[in-house]
Amino acid sequence: MPTDQEIIDRRTRSYSLRFSPLTASIASAQRHLNEAGFQAGREDGIDGPITQAAVRRFQQFCADFGNRGDPSIIDSGPVDGIYGPITHKALEHFYYFQYSTAPLLADIDPEDDPTI
Repeated sequence: MPTDQEIIDRRTRSYSLRFSPLTASIASAQRHLNEAGFQAGREDGIDGPITQAAVRRFQQFCADFGNRGDPSIIDSGPVDGIYGPITHKALEHFYYFQYSTAPLLADIDPEDDPTI
């Protein structure tokens, strides 16, 4: 089993995600983090140290403000800088809650949209 440092080293290699399907997800996360002010650097799809620092800032933001009743903030997992499924869900929720003009599902009347 690899050590924590070996896992971190693998994640910070610039080529590790370059040809991965996660590249688009990381680039999207970088865009969302940048637009929300968390400074993720270039939107290049590489999960490097700048992106990981931005993810940590977002995770810390969620930890600090999640219990204050803001519906746009949900649990983002541990503050570890890893953009995993929990952090992905929290960032997507926060970003679309704050920046999307599409109505939230809870705001749509089922009589107006029969697909619900």
